[in-house]
Amino acid sequence: MLVPMLTNAGSTLLPTDGAARWLAVGAAVVLTGLAALVEGRVRRSSRQPGEADPAADGSAAAGDPEVPRQLPAPPPVFTGRDAALAELDRALDRPAEQPTGVPATARMAVIIGTGGVGKTGTAVHWAHLRSADFPDGQLYVNLRGFDPTQPPMPAATALRSLLTALRVDPKVVPVDPDAQAALLRSTLAQRRMLVVADNARYAGQVEPLLPGTPTCAILVTSRHELPDLYLRGATAVRLDVLDPAGSRELITGHLGARRVDAEPAAVSELLGFCAGLPLAISIVAVRAVTRPRLPLREICADLRDESARLDGLGTDDLSVNVRAVISWSYRALDGDSARLFRLLGTAAGPDVGPAAAAALAAVPVARARTLLATLTSAHLVQEHVPGRYRMHDLIRLFAVEQPDPERTAAFRRLVDFYLHTALRGADLLDPHWRRVDVAAPVAGAAPLVLTTADAARSWFDAEYENLLATSRAARDQDWHRLVWQLAGTLVTHQRQQGHSSDYIDTWRQGLAAAEALDDPSAQAWAHRQLGQAYSRAEQHDRADEHLHRALTLAGQADDLACEAATRRSLARAWARRGDDRRALAHAQHALRLYRRLDPVSRARALNTVGWYLAQLHRYEQARRHCAEALALHRAHGYADGEALALDSLGYLDRIAGRHQAAVRHHRQAAEVFRRLGNAYKEADTLAHLAEAYAAAGQPDEARTAWRRAHDLYRAQRRHTQADRVRDRLVPDHRPAADDRDAAPPERAAHPPGPEG
Repeated sequence: MLVPMLTNAGSTLLPTDGAARWLAVGAAVVLTGLAALVEGRVRRSSRQPGEADPAADGSAAAGDPEVPRQLPAPPPVFTGRDAALAELDRALDRPAEQPTGVPATARMAVIIGTGGVGKTGTAVHWAHLRSADFPDGQLYVNLRGFDPTQPPMPAATALRSLLTALRVDPKVVPVDPDAQAALLRSTLAQRRMLVVADNARYAGQVEPLLPGTPTCAILVTSRHELPDLYLRGATAVRLDVLDPAGSRELITGHLGARRVDAEPAAVSELLGFCAGLPLAISIVAVRAVTRPRLPLREICADLRDESARLDGLGTDDLSVNVRAVISWSYRALDGDSARLFRLLGTAAGPDVGPAAAAALAAVPVARARTLLATLTSAHLVQEHVPGRYRMHDLIRLFAVEQPDPERTAAFRRLVDFYLHTALRGADLLDPHWRRVDVAAPVAGAAPLVLTTADAARSWFDAEYENLLATSRAARDQDWHRLVWQLAGTLVTHQRQQGHSSDYIDTWRQGLAAAEALDDPSAQAWAHRQLGQAYSRAEQHDRADEHLHRALTLAGQADDLACEAATRRSLARAWARRGDDRRALAHAQHALRLYRRLDPVSRARALNTVGWYLAQLHRYEQARRHCAEALALHRAHGYADGEALALDSLGYLDRIAGRHQAAVRHHRQAAEVFRRLGNAYKEADTLAHLAEAYAAAGQPDEARTAWRRAHDLYRAQRRHTQADRVRDRLVPDHRPAADDRDAAPPERAAHPPGPEG
């Protein structure tokens, strides 16, 4: 039952009245997601996420690093669920039963039971037992359906998580959820894989994740009945609390028969506190194991005292006892560990690393690691992968309610840690982006000092969900300036990695923050970013509205750089609509403004103007502009801009009939974009490279480049470009020799120009 714990609250939760809080959520919330910790001790290993666990997986592919192995570690002690395991065998061994005339799809079972009953532990235990039946891999996603502090995970987020686990490049995952679901089905087709979808709240979270082939199986856990899944052939497997015999077997597995048999009365009383819930039994067992000479009757006395202290706070005996067990474990911590535990409840996002924990507590990273190890040993946090820690939702709720006067200051340190590390990362990803001006970090934030673009990409990948969640939590604190700044640091990563829907959402939030600040310049940049995001998503009317508003506000703020950048954005937006004359007019206006600014920006504008001149058949002027742009970019070491200029020159070479020169320029540009992680521009350049190969009489190379471009375009939901490339992939297409020097190439799939 190792489900993701330290989840995004959507806001920074500050404690008010702890008793009222618990009374308000009631027993149902008190039990939320207890299954997540039933597994017992966290398995420490050097495995990376998704790698095989050789001890648990006997499949032939266990050593293959390409095969996703995402299952959490199984419970070290598992008992009392033989009937449920047999039901799962029957449900997932057979082909899915479908209504007459409906093709079979994936085999499916839904484990249903109250919070803490052991749903996730049962699912994970069964999945490990049967992993050899799924040699192509096992996927795991926590849908957070019953997290008391945030909404359930959207299906689109779950889809992206699974596609990433399947090594589908996140830069090419489409925005549209239906397209994501189709891509997942295509990727899973004919593979023998298991998907574990944990903590589903409603069927709509699961349906987009369903594989389309009976070679796969999907195992779902939920506290709710999901009748829509039964209509699709799912089998319901229902769990109840452990009976006294099962509870005794579980604690015996933890403590050993000798110790249990020595104090039968104390064991019975302990199990009474735990109420058949494996989480509570595990926490009690950890305390006993770590104090092997402590009589169990003394642990009972401690729990009686703790239960009496909390009697007035629960709504029923079960919730009082479970809460008493957590409180008892917390009160056993040393002062520094207890402080970090309280502050971890403040962190927004699915998990936390040692450096972020150090910022929360304003301690050195080495000290934070030691404290996290203490909390892991106490079962209050889980090291779900090496160096990443998360907290169960119930335990997090308990942490948040504990009074701590420094909670707000700790969260501010965390925001500054993320902001300043992201700022450094953005500098490395694009040295010529418009840098966000920020104040120095507050004392104790200690942001990381990233040193390479690869390190920056890795850090953004690892912390991306935490950055989004932290921004939302800062918004709920009305920290508007920080929200706008965080949005700015995310732009390059979101564009390069193809996080198009997040790009829109981030700048909706950034615009609201800028409006709250009553800052015309900040509003202008926010409108420009939203305009770019909507243009990429082919929502042209919205793009036009925001870009023109950006122009107006930039003029009011006397922000020349924003005005120039917005003109370039308008040029691209009109080009996407097929109006190159308007695109050229905006690009030329931008160039006039950029001549008053820095040389790299001027080079970008020169290349953009050159491109639209070429689309309008003004080739000599185009070449002069693009050549000047290339020289400026090389002089200032701007690789992204150099690649754009090379791509433009390759296009002009094709028009002039210099086919090998065109191939060379386009190939160089595509290689640079791939190295920079810019899949969006890589797709355009591959399409241009394919045309150059075709014109040069190299049809096999052309088809290879078209296929790569087509895959990228489809994944990016760029339908017009994908259709154009698809037409070039008609079998047996070969350009005639006299076609190579005929009319100019058709209009390129997409205009150039970095969108910084």
